Amino acid sequence: MTALDDAVVLDDTLVFCLEDRLGQLLQAERTDTLTLKGRSEIARIFAALTGRPGPAPRAILM
Repeated sequence: MTALDDAVVLDDTLVFCLEDRLGQLLQAERTDTLTLKGRSEIARIFAALTGRPGPAPRAILM
């Protein structure tokens, strides 16, 4: 098994949308208007574009 076997292939349209949104967020960071939510979104976009999405979200019910 190689690293390519685990690779996630992203659709070109999805990649375009992610890169566009990332550009908007980085512009907000340069103008010092980026929110905490925006910083989190940047991390998620980077993870998706590099093929390393984080762990699945979890819900804990009590």
